[in-house]
Parts: sequence; structure tokens; C-alpha cells
Amino acid sequence: MEKIVQADKLVKSDGSSLPIGHIVEDEGAAVTQRPNINFTGAGVSVADAGGKTVITIPGGVGGSSIDRINYIPLLALTLGKTYYNKGPTSVSVGSQPQGVAFDGSHIWSANNSSNNISKIDIATNSVVATVSVTGAPKYLVFDGSHLWVSSTVISKIDISTNSVLTTVSVGFNPIGMAFDGTYLWVANQGSDTVSKIDITTNSVVNTIAVTGAPYGVAFDGTYIWVTQSGSSSVSCIDTLTDTIISSPGVGSIPTDAVFDGAYLWVVNSSGNSVSRINVNTFTVLSTVAVGTGPIGIATSGTHLWVINRLSNNISKISIASGSVDSIISTGIAPYYAAFDGIHMWVSNYNASVIARFLAI
Repeated sequence: MEKIVQADKLVKSDGSSLPIGHIVEDEGAAVTQRPNINFTGAGVSVADAGGKTVITIPGGVGGSSIDRINYIPLLALTLGKTYYNKGPTSVSVGSQPQGVAFDGSHIWSANNSSNNISKIDIATNSVVATVSVTGAPKYLVFDGSHLWVSSTVISKIDISTNSVLTTVSVGFNPIGMAFDGTYLWVANQGSDTVSKIDITTNSVVNTIAVTGAPYGVAFDGTYIWVTQSGSSSVSCIDTLTDTIISSPGVGSIPTDAVFDGAYLWVVNSSGNSVSRINVNTFTVLSTVAVGTGPIGIATSGTHLWVINRLSNNISKISIASGSVDSIISTGIAPYYAAFDGIHMWVSNYNASVIARFLAI
């Protein structure tokens, strides 16, 4: 049986070992002890029982910010698990999928024209549940316990029962969302507002005015960042005061954004680029050219995956060098992506599939 093992190493039946992420063909293979995860000011390292570092995820702003990044708790959940590489490299879901999220064991896709979301088992690459939601789903966020879906309302999903627990009314045309550890933040593009939702009471506790058609949301451990697709800027919100403290300019029509542990990266859809922002000085440090019509962005820890919808490909950017390492072809009209600790899953809007790429 061919396997990919997300662990410190793979021990074969003859006693030899292979590094993390190595693809092998050995039915007698066994996973060694679960690695240790260490959060430091320099980033996150994963070591085997002997202390040998086998993965390093760059940081630079301290553990308080690093442990907020979406992929960190999820990486902790996936380490030590065995994944089977047999089967399709893409999974058919509902019509015109957009948002993608990972909950620690399953990938979810927001099927915009089907008014539902698909739950994908990453071990078998198959859909195991389909959940109907109100309206056309666009974006997904996992808060550590529940999945949140933006459509005409915000739906809260129980990932164990695959059911909608409740819905929360926000502004008009909500799109991007981010979780800060306590609250869910939602960009309401049609209302020029951002809604702050208490995930315990499932209620909006504040609404912040953000002009310029807010689209995407990201959290850096301290601040919430909101892209403004109509004003070529991104606003930084202080989560303690719920006020905008800075709005640096970026490229044309910014959409999605992601925090890599040190910097914020913003996708400029009409600018065919991404902007790298210093979250302490609120300044744009560099701009990287990517493909045509970029819309989504995700991080694998060492690289950024920029989803170029109009050129049907992905620009893979090295976080260390800040340059494009490679261009990866996708299906038709890729949209958003999510990392499961070993693979990047990308929604293909026109093909109605979620494609899987080895990302380590």
C-alpha cells in the first residue's frame, strides 16, 4: 500500500527510515512516535523523540502571534497520522466550489451554486457528507470546534453531526472571515462593514464601518486586517477597541489575505500581484508579480500558494526569499485553497472539483 506519512520519519520493515512526507511502497511500514511541537520566537519546530528538528515553520513575531495562525493548531492535529496516496487527485463536489477549509481531519468546500458544503475525508479522498446551508456559500473558517460558512447569513456547522446549529445575520453580501481565538470577524462587502461575532453566544457584538467594499479578512495574532476591494487598501483593526488604526494602500482590487507568522500577504486581483506588509509598521515592504486574476491565498508554512483564477494556475512563493518558486497548473478557474499539513486543496470553480497537491 502506498502511503504518505505525516510524522517525524517513516520506519520501514528493514529498520531503515525515510524523512517526513516521503512516498513509499511498503506494506510493513509503521509510523514512529508522535513528534514534539515547539513554539518559539523564531517560529515553530517539530522534532522527533531524539530532539532532531524535522520541520521548521518560520515565525518572527513570537509565540503569541504564531499560535493564532490557522495552520499551526491543524498541523498539531495531523502530525503522526497516516495518509493514503491512492485514489484520485481531485474530488468531485457540488457546483462551483469557492471556499475551502480544513478541520483537522476533513476538508470542506463551499459549493456556491449548490447551496451546500461538502465534507471530504482526506484519507480516502471522498465526500462523506453534504450539508445544505442558507443561500450561496462563499467562504469557510474553522474555529477549532465548529465550521463557519458565509452566504446571505453566517452558518455555524457542527462538524460531528454535519448539521447547521444556527445562523447569524450580518451585513449585505458577507464574504471573507477570520477567527481571532474568541470572535469571528466577517467582511460585509455590500454594506461597507465588518461584523464581530461572539462564537459562544452566536451573536453580533459590534459592527465596524470599513469603506471600500471589504472582501477578505486575516488575523495576525494582534490585529484584524480587512482587504478593501473597492479602494485598493487594507484596513487594520485593533481587536481591543474595534477601531481602524491604519489603512495602507496595496494593489488594485485586493481580495484574500493570509498571515505567515511575520508578515501579512494581500492578493491584488486586478494588479496580478501580492503585497507583503509589515504588521508592526503597517507598511508595504514588497510586491510580488503572480499569475492573472489572483483571488485566493494560503500558506503551507514555508510557501505561499496564490490561486490565479484567470490563468488557471498557482504561483508558489517562497516565504524566505519572497519570490515565485514555481507555477503549478490547476483545473478551470481555481478559487481558494486550504492546507491539511501535507497537501494543498484547491477549489476549481468551473470544474466543480477540489484538487489536491502535495505541498511539503
